[in-house]
Amino acid sequence: MTVSSNGHKAGQIHFDDLNFRRRYRRMGAYGQSKLANLLFTYELQRRTDPAGGGGGHYGHGGVLELTGAPVRVQSNGRSHDVEVQRRLWAESETLTGVGYPV
Repeated sequence: MTVSSNGHKAGQIHFDDLNFRRRYRRMGAYGQSKLANLLFTYELQRRTDPAGGGGGHYGHGGVLELTGAPVRVQSNGRSHDVEVQRRLWAESETLTGVGYPV
């Protein structure tokens, strides 16, 4: 399970400044982190379940997905960008020095 939020919808991945060292903006960092959570999750799912049968994205079922009981919802298009998913995975391996054999 991965926890994200509607904040992913405002997120963008800044590969040239992943850690916001040049210009920190708290909402930008928050949105990027929530988008990154989904990108990592979808990349891990693709690597471990090639048939693509598992997983789902759940959020609030009420107005603007901000309130209400959990229901299956759609994450934004940026979270489904396979090239960005792969690049972010590779960048994280480089930055942490840890590789994953999946």
